[in-house]
Amino acid sequence: MLCDLLQALGDAGAWVASNLVVPIVTGIFVGVALRGAAIASEVSRHDLRAEEIATDLSRWVRDRGRVLTAEILRAINLARQGIIEDVAQAPPPPGLEGTPGDMTSSGAFQSRVQRIMRQALHEYRDEASSKGREYRAMARSEGRLHRFLRRWHRYDPPDPLVLSENNRETLESWRKRTIPTYGEPTITVKDEDDPTKADNAKDIRPLEEEGLTWKAASARRRAPSADQ
Repeated sequence: MLCDLLQALGDAGAWVASNLVVPIVTGIFVGVALRGAAIASEVSRHDLRAEEIATDLSRWVRDRGRVLTAEILRAINLARQGIIEDVAQAPPPPGLEGTPGDMTSSGAFQSRVQRIMRQALHEYRDEASSKGREYRAMARSEGRLHRFLRRWHRYDPPDPLVLSENNRETLESWRKRTIPTYGEPTITVKDEDDPTKADNAKDIRPLEEEGLTWKAASARRRAPSADQ
């Protein structure tokens, strides 16, 4: 009788192990393996996309700089004909109709160039903010398993998102530049209302300095306190 009971218990244990424990353990193992493969894929995808973001931003600054230069040259040519494109022109004095004077040394022309430069800075602010948000979103999406995988396989985090030296020089020329005019002296135009220096553009400041690192991008911002 006892032997039969022990045999039944043994058979039940074997059935449980075969039909419950093994599938559960196997399922857990398969789930972990699949998650590990998915995380490895996410890490590789993040690294590639971070590189693409940096390349796209660098290319955007370079291309927008060419456009800005063309816009200023157009403004110069028009000003030499007495035309400030986005300003209503006062009628010429009697007897001087049809012979506008060179306006490249006028305050109206300098203001026109400032507006052109400021528009480029506005566009840079928006483009850099968009790229920075995407970079931060990827960094914040990585959790402990991603960091463990990077350490385990010695995968370095993506390079900081930063402007190259040439990009920074280009950007500075959108803030201040010397404009050639007929004769001497040339004029220097400086935008005193730089949108990239405003308080609401703090998120893009690191791009002109050491760069936005993956570690800094992954840090979650603290919610402002009630008395702030």
